[in-house]
Amino acid sequence: MKRTFQHVSLLLVLIAAPASAFAGDCTIASDLAKRAFETFESDHRTGLAQFVAAWRECPDNPAYAYNVANAYYESGQPGPSETYLRKAVEKSPDNPVWLNNLANLVLENGGDLREALRLAQKAADFSKGKEIESPAFHITLAKAHMKCGNRRECLDVLGEAKRKWRGDARFQAAYDETLDMVLGKATLPPPPPEKKLKQGNKTPEVDETETIAADVDSSIPQGADKRPYDVAVVIGNQNYGRYDKGFADVKFAERDADTMREYLVATLGYHPDNIIFKKDAEFTDFNSIFGSYDYKGKFVPGDLHRYIRKSGRKRTREVFVYYSGHGAPPIEDRPPFLVPVNAKAKSVATTCYSLDLFNDIVEKLPVETKTVFLDACFSGNAPSGPFMATKGLYIKDLKPQVARDTAFFCAAKNDQVAAWHEAKGHGLFTYFFLRGLQGAADYDTNREITMGEMKTYLGDEVSYWAERLSQFSQTPHIEGKDSRVIARLK
Repeated sequence: MKRTFQHVSLLLVLIAAPASAFAGDCTIASDLAKRAFETFESDHRTGLAQFVAAWRECPDNPAYAYNVANAYYESGQPGPSETYLRKAVEKSPDNPVWLNNLANLVLENGGDLREALRLAQKAADFSKGKEIESPAFHITLAKAHMKCGNRRECLDVLGEAKRKWRGDARFQAAYDETLDMVLGKATLPPPPPEKKLKQGNKTPEVDETETIAADVDSSIPQGADKRPYDVAVVIGNQNYGRYDKGFADVKFAERDADTMREYLVATLGYHPDNIIFKKDAEFTDFNSIFGSYDYKGKFVPGDLHRYIRKSGRKRTREVFVYYSGHGAPPIEDRPPFLVPVNAKAKSVATTCYSLDLFNDIVEKLPVETKTVFLDACFSGNAPSGPFMATKGLYIKDLKPQVARDTAFFCAAKNDQVAAWHEAKGHGLFTYFFLRGLQGAADYDTNREITMGEMKTYLGDEVSYWAERLSQFSQTPHIEGKDSRVIARLK
């Protein structure tokens, strides 16, 4: 289930599409594509450029667009891959393999889940008509149903596929993995805190953790503002351990991300279709979401840039970026990093996403205001213990300057650890931010929560509860104009 594209060589895909079925003479394009295929095996960058040249010679033949899409994907750039695969599907809308691949890419890139489900269903339907049924179509359709929250439909698809391909060990592994993902959501709520008894009269005394507030997952306030064209990114990186590359799991990161997405919609007014949502983001996911630089040093925009409406009455005015996961400290002269789930602790500089690059991209976005929330520390430590050797990290290295239009939240300063709130089932920093949005930070009770109020609230609560619950020192680093209103509650 890790690979999006079917394992068909680029050249075979090209030859399989008869040139006579499309307008124009594609002889030159065919020769370019053959050259590209030979080059791509040893030099991805040059081969990719040659595949693009072949497509430009014959844009009406969808096989050339598909070759470009495949080359981009094999080069670790799923964002541009989706763009060219859409071109291929537009020209050949009944090709089940291409439809299935596009559905997978939409899911992988955090796109519209409903569109991914429609594409996966079309792929499965067309595959039956063309008598090319494969477990791959059922796997994609099941994944799309699960992402959309359709558990019953997901299990129905899996049950049918399991009966059809009972002896296929590869499919059985994918089936078990999908079942694990479904069952992984069947979690119990955290247990209530134990009652403490006073000495002498034995009168029950409630632990103060019980009086903090109602659970943030079930008491989500309704906001007064609507942001139908603003854009958000939510990333929850939890399952590092499954890659076994030196990073421990981050407890509650998936739950943090799920709940933050609900607050973005209900409390802050974002439209669900404008939230790029990704759990367990790999290195290629960071590139496809935020962007990267190609081999010529040219910036390749990510999905975040494409989601932004840059002009007109419906233009995007604000971007909100939320990340829960590991951060890595500076390595020699390099800046701190955001850590993909498939990063290597021994090769941080080449397998992690630079925080300097991230900051530069976000600050240059063509919007009026930005909010960046990092529930991560950059010390090389975690509540479960250190995961890599580190020198001391100072906040000037983490965030040298925050633009005036940016509200910046980071869970911890210097060499501190970002703690978890075990009883509440969230990262400590995320939990109290959500508590603040519920109204706990509204000190003047005017139903508006300002940056200044949230800064004071988080500074008090996170520092106190980190010391009390985990015996760690944790001081959030928060910057932004105090008068800026973060949320207006109904």
